[in-house]
Amino acid sequence: MDTVFIDESKTKGYTLVAVTVPSESLVSLRKQIALLRKPGQARVHMVKESDPRRRLILSTLADLGLRARVYSVSGLADAPARAACLRQIVEDTSDSGATRLVLERDVSIEKFDRQVLRTLAESQQGDSRFTYCHESASAEPLLWVPDAIAWAFARGGEWKRRITPLVVTRARQPR
Repeated sequence: MDTVFIDESKTKGYTLVAVTVPSESLVSLRKQIALLRKPGQARVHMVKESDPRRRLILSTLADLGLRARVYSVSGLADAPARAACLRQIVEDTSDSGATRLVLERDVSIEKFDRQVLRTLAESQQGDSRFTYCHESASAEPLLWVPDAIAWAFARGGEWKRRITPLVVTRARQPR
């Protein structure tokens, strides 16, 4: 049961990043990523990190062999853009065999996510069914990974180049 961890960036359009983690790697990767947290930090959040820390975080993620898919939409309001990205993630997830989605908790959009994901889950058949939940980033270190990739993707330049080894594909613009 692979798990897909999802976070967003609303800079320069709307971007969702999905990182798939094989079930057998969840515990070890969670521990390794948690080591990136500095004493006193509840979580790693790229917006609040210094440039040297950002470089360290991104190179550590690349060294762990993590891979992500980036879903971007421009020209739409946040809600329809998010729905389009989630639809594409669910389609790709069912194709890859992942069965669980974990989204970063944001109470302002949880209800919306539940509506969209419930509809998508109900439309799936048999083995392609999935479950989903919202977690706080301070409780789930694996959510720091899509946060870091989404931040770097949106920033562009050096930062986007640094995540090139992490991005398996920049998925086509969702419909």
